[in-house]
Amino acid sequence: MKRLVFLLPFLLFLVSCKKDKALEINNPPSLASTNFAVGLLETYSGNFHSGGIYYPYSSNGVYCFFSNTGIYPVTTGYNINAGDILLNNFQLKFFEGPNNFASQYYDTTGNIHCPPATWSVAGGGGIPSFTQIINDSFPVCTNYNLLPATVSKSSAFSVPVSGSGADSVTLDLFLSSQNSGLFIAKTVAATNSNVTFSANEIATFYTLDSTGLGGSIRISYSKNNLQTHGGKLFVFKTTTYYDRDIQRIP
Repeated sequence: MKRLVFLLPFLLFLVSCKKDKALEINNPPSLASTNFAVGLLETYSGNFHSGGIYYPYSSNGVYCFFSNTGIYPVTTGYNINAGDILLNNFQLKFFEGPNNFASQYYDTTGNIHCPPATWSVAGGGGIPSFTQIINDSFPVCTNYNLLPATVSKSSAFSVPVSGSGADSVTLDLFLSSQNSGLFIAKTVAATNSNVTFSANEIATFYTLDSTGLGGSIRISYSKNNLQTHGGKLFVFKTTTYYDRDIQRIP
C-alpha cells in the first residue's frame, strides 16, 4: 500500500501532462504574466481518502521539469535534461518523455523529507548550475473533509477554500474511464473563499467522456517561491495534496 501511495502523485502528474485533454489550466497567481520561468521544482506532501478517513502519504514526494520556452504555459514540452539533480543529497531520476515531451525528474527512494529542501542542480541544456535552499513549510487545508463525494452534469461544482501557508489553490477533477488522461484544473489565489467550476464547464467535461462512472478530486494548497539563478527565473513550489474518489451523477 505504501508503494501505491508513493506512486500516486507521480502517476497523476504524468496524466496531467496530457494538456490536450485539459479544459482549463491557470497560472499560479504569484507568477505574473511578465515573468518568464524556465523551471518548476516541487516538493509535496498529501493525504488520500479511503473508507471515510484521510491517510497521509508515507513520504514527501518531489518532481521538477525545465523548459526554455517557459513553464507557464508549456508550448513545446518539458524537454530539458539539466544534468544531475540532488534534493537533500538524494539523487533524482531523470525520465525522458516520448517525442521530446514531458521529460522530468522524480524521486525513487521514498526517503526524502522536507523542509528544508536543498536543491542542487548540475546544469545543462541552457539551465545554469545552482544550489537553492527552500525552508517553506507545507501549507495546510483546514476543511478538506468538505471535499464533495459526487459531481453532477447539471450543477456547478464548488469547493470552499480554507487553510494557511499557501498563496494558490488548485482544484482538479480526473476521470477514470478509458479516457483516463482527461481532467480539468483551475487555480485561484488562496485568498478566495471558493474554487468553482461552472455548470457549463462541468457539462463540457461530461461531453468529452460520457461513459465514466467515477473519478477523483484533488485540492492542492501551494506556496510558490520565485528565485533567480544565472539570470533565469525558477519556481520552487511546496504543495499539500488532498485526494478523494468521486461519483459521477448523470
